[in-house]
Amino acid sequence: MSVLALGFVGAVRIPSLASDVRPAAATPLCYAGQQCVAVDGDVAVGPATRKATGFLHGFGSATSPARIAALRPTSWRGSGGQSQQLQTSLYANTTTEIISDYWIRATYNPQRGGGMLPWEDWNRYSNFVTNFVATAKQQGWAPTFWEVQNEPDSWLGYAPGVHANIADILRVFQVGYAAVKRADPSAKVIGPSLSGFLERHNPARPELLDMTTFLDFSAREGLHWDAIAWHETEPDYMPVAERRPEAIPGHVARLRQMLAARPQLGHPLIFVNEYMYPANIDVPGWRVGYVAALEQANVDVASMSCPLSTPGDDGCFEPSLDRLLENDGSTPRPGYWVMAFYANMLGQRLATWSSDQHLSAFATRLSAGSGPVQVLLGRHVTCTTAVNPLCHDPLSQTPPPVNLTVAVRVGGGNRSAVVAIQHIPDANRSMLLPEAPKLLTVPIVGGVARVPVNNFTDGEAYALTIT
Repeated sequence: MSVLALGFVGAVRIPSLASDVRPAAATPLCYAGQQCVAVDGDVAVGPATRKATGFLHGFGSATSPARIAALRPTSWRGSGGQSQQLQTSLYANTTTEIISDYWIRATYNPQRGGGMLPWEDWNRYSNFVTNFVATAKQQGWAPTFWEVQNEPDSWLGYAPGVHANIADILRVFQVGYAAVKRADPSAKVIGPSLSGFLERHNPARPELLDMTTFLDFSAREGLHWDAIAWHETEPDYMPVAERRPEAIPGHVARLRQMLAARPQLGHPLIFVNEYMYPANIDVPGWRVGYVAALEQANVDVASMSCPLSTPGDDGCFEPSLDRLLENDGSTPRPGYWVMAFYANMLGQRLATWSSDQHLSAFATRLSAGSGPVQVLLGRHVTCTTAVNPLCHDPLSQTPPPVNLTVAVRVGGGNRSAVVAIQHIPDANRSMLLPEAPKLLTVPIVGGVARVPVNNFTDGEAYALTIT
């Protein structure tokens, strides 16, 4: 990866979001000792396509069409049957149906507390998948992608206490893949949807399928997946540092290397088909952290995770757009306004950098070198009850607010810029309207506007528009 000279902090060079850009000979943006985010408005790293505006379930008859449309979703993943598939496909060009959810429902046994294990009757499992896929195609509601098995490393929905061996798990994918193709040879199929990016086998957890084993098996058996998927939802078997959003670009880079080493797998798309941990779904700063990391990693599709069920709350199956809305399906919560701003970040993605790995930025401009610059900022140091009552991490000292400089290269001569700064609070409540943006006039010197964002609290987000 090449390095883009956005600025210097001490002796540390600024990493680029792209691999093909070249250093710009211009005034450094950030200086040593600053809490600083740098945005280079002259350097585009690819089109802005809202790739992180994907949903998992979160839809019902009460979900407001206007609230959905305002977010301009790009993907939807679910298992709500024909009606839901047809409705969500009106909003999202890419849809996924989770076959394992349908199988579990069809074979659920209340006495054992779960669905039938596929290896208990391979013929029944295979025939079910083939018939289901064929029926969906015949009825006109086949999705863009079929997902064979959700989270094979957790076995949610199967009989409790199941610890299958890896051979059984791999055969689920092999049999399921073949069954889908038998029904529709042109169907697109996803695997393995691991609950975390487990790169290699973990001897301490032998029941967990890892990505290396899955890819090796697929290459050996001729399984040509149309997308390789996993979740970034902070599973407990991952090291703590690997659970955080800033680890995502490294995970994606490693997967690209693994695919390059197995050319027989072709060029599958890369999906992070669940992101965010249920406890931090409601924290705007964490939401920005995940969005920025997914954009930096340049994944093809990313879908939000959904809240877990509790007594009196159906979690994933509430009409809440994965907790962006209240359960009435209409009233926004703070996170909604993060995604509403993100949905309207158009044009080209810009190279960004932060002095703090727990303070993330995503920026766009209609075209590199011209037009307003939009910047989405989020701070995500902790997730404790001191930050948000829904967080369940061990109590720790809440980090103090920071005074941040957002240094934006806008180009041109010395002049003034008008900056609209919208604050998105970390608050466990409804937020019918976004806070009114505050307008600030800042000088542009040497083509750089330096925008102060003071008292930036952990868990908060800010949306900036510089004109």
